[in-house]
Amino acid sequence: MQAILLRHETMFQKQDAVLQRTSRETEGSAKEIRSQKLLQVNLQEKTGSNEKLNDEIETLVSKLDLEKKRKHLLFQQVHAPQGIVRVMCRIRPDTSGPLLEYTTETGYFYDHATKLAILEEGLRYEFDRVYLPEEANGNIFNGISHLIQSALDGKKVCIFCYGQSGTGKTYTMSNIDEVEHREEGVYYKNDGILPRASIMIFNEKKRLRDLDIELIISGCCSEIYGKKLQPLKAGRKRIRRETRRVDDLEFYELDTADDFSALIDIGMKNRHFGATALNNSSSRSHFIISLKLVKELKNESGLKYEGRLNLIDLAGFERTEQAQTAGTAFKEGNDINLSLMELRNVLTSLAKNEPPTYRNNTLTTALQPFLGKDYTTLMLIMISPLKENWQATKQTLEFAKIARVTKNHHRENRQTNVPASADGKRGSRK
Repeated sequence: MQAILLRHETMFQKQDAVLQRTSRETEGSAKEIRSQKLLQVNLQEKTGSNEKLNDEIETLVSKLDLEKKRKHLLFQQVHAPQGIVRVMCRIRPDTSGPLLEYTTETGYFYDHATKLAILEEGLRYEFDRVYLPEEANGNIFNGISHLIQSALDGKKVCIFCYGQSGTGKTYTMSNIDEVEHREEGVYYKNDGILPRASIMIFNEKKRLRDLDIELIISGCCSEIYGKKLQPLKAGRKRIRRETRRVDDLEFYELDTADDFSALIDIGMKNRHFGATALNNSSSRSHFIISLKLVKELKNESGLKYEGRLNLIDLAGFERTEQAQTAGTAFKEGNDINLSLMELRNVLTSLAKNEPPTYRNNTLTTALQPFLGKDYTTLMLIMISPLKENWQATKQTLEFAKIARVTKNHHRENRQTNVPASADGKRGSRK
């Protein structure tokens, strides 16, 4: 009997051990289940949080896009009453002789200089902006980059540099810094408008591609030398017939920034330059880069928007006694001066609301479309601060005054609808 009781006790102990083990395992499983459940709830909360965050991001992006459109339309509204030619002035840094005394002032609604006073002459001029000698090419581009963006948005834009020979027009428009060690997509301090515009345009091309929009860029490089408009490309070729319109020239598709750089490089190597007493490397032709910027939506609509961007480095006018030119250089200078005089005549006629004559010169014929009601045109005038160049500087400033008051009397007088918002100093320098 005692043996039987011992066997039962042993059996109960084994069962108890099994039950305890099972209980522990069950408790462990329960803990694991609870842990998994908590993890699942946590994940659901995070997923919900992420979805909410994504919704908020999409909302903010929509608001940003709307504000960009609103800003662009406001920009158009503000400038609509002004002349068709905007004018900015750049004062070249120069300490090679006695300097003019001048002051600059900011406008009421600006944080940069817009007014220039030549003290000893008692003359005052007003511009969209005045760039001081210490301001670099990067400052210039920051002030005009909205116009490059406007062309990318489907508008027509023309930017040209004007001034006396040797005042830095080609440096402002075409200079390339760190030629041998450049990195792709990097803005270098002394880069001019062309290399900076290239980076901006091809960065936009990449951005639009991610949005399923193709930006097709094509361009041509040309010069007006003497009385001829001619393309600048490898192995300069004769033109069989006289061409006076940029759009009649051959445009090449530019797939990469390197393609654009090659176009500019070939153009600069083939452009006419020469030495004068004013400038060791004087431009002897007007240099024109013309780009077609076509946006194509890769959806069922297949909509296309075409913007135009023309970047022009005008040859500098020169006084023969200062330039000390003779022979071919004298004729080149004379052709340049005559063409710029005709441009002045065209702008004067427009300012007086008189019909201008464009056909008198190849330059004015080529620029005719860029001065029309469909174009936003910016003139960057370059002046020297040296007293010895005052007569040429005054001529530039007076020309700019005419350009700035030039009105497009054919503009339609209509109200621009601006989207609703996303939510429903004076100073002087001597």
